[in-house]
Amino acid sequence: MTDGNVPIIEAKKESIGMIGMAQDYLDAANFTNKGLSEGLLAMRFEAPIDFLFAHGLELVLKGCLRMTSKPDLEVGNYQHDLDRAYWDLKRIWPAATNLAESEVRKYWKDKLRTMNAGHVASLESFGISDKNDLAEFGAVTNSDIGQSLPELGKVISWYSQLHNRSGSSFRYLKVGLVSRPALKIAGETLDATRESLSVGVQSLISTAENEARNG
Repeated sequence: MTDGNVPIIEAKKESIGMIGMAQDYLDAANFTNKGLSEGLLAMRFEAPIDFLFAHGLELVLKGCLRMTSKPDLEVGNYQHDLDRAYWDLKRIWPAATNLAESEVRKYWKDKLRTMNAGHVASLESFGISDKNDLAEFGAVTNSDIGQSLPELGKVISWYSQLHNRSGSSFRYLKVGLVSRPALKIAGETLDATRESLSVGVQSLISTAENEARNG
């Protein structure tokens, strides 16, 4: 592949650099988010964590688009529009985005089924086994879980709306409430945004790295 007058090796170098930095932002986001959730870190605002996730996503999307020989100037024109970058990548390199979407669904399916099974086992230890009684105490079916799985595209749209607003709402203080998509199961509320994005970005990074090594 060639990119205008730029040899493929130069485009690949640029994309590999973006992918590597995307991994660093993702690692920093996961580390900081873990510290916050475990009470090891106190923050006045959580927006910096979302900025790390959003910028990691931005870098991996632009790196993947660069890898498909999309011109550097055109890639730069996406700015913070994560939605447009993602859907363009989905059109140009569907194998990469389809795998990321599949891995996000599998992550949540496995996690939610495991949590639900533990919840059911706990209820049954107290003699609650009738399916109607179990449902009343928050137990769900595999079908219920399947219908509630987060979709990577919708998570990216949520990040895009905030990241693309006035130089990124994650970087500057904005007045107003932000509604974050979440999941509830077995009496717990789970962050459907950060976990989904983490899995999706890691999948795209791995796909891009494999392509760089073997392509």
